[in-house]
Amino acid sequence: MKFKIKWASKILLALILIFSFVVCKDMLTSQIDRSNPLLELTQTLETANFVFYYSPGDFVYAERSEAFHDWAVALLGITCPKKVE
Repeated sequence: MKFKIKWASKILLALILIFSFVVCKDMLTSQIDRSNPLLELTQTLETANFVFYYSPGDFVYAERSEAFHDWAVALLGITCPKKVE
């Protein structure tokens, strides 16, 4: 009985992998519409430690990022040689 269960589980695993490949293969090869202006990172926000690039209509938590940066640098006792982009 153990042999049948091991054999059945291997077949089930193979079927799941094949099904996943068939379903996902179109997602891997689909093209992104690059003409969409919302995909362009035309906005820039520069703070003391970061340079953010984003699309019109998006928002950036610059204050939160700066606070996290200050906390992490103090906790780790390091300095950053340049801004994070």
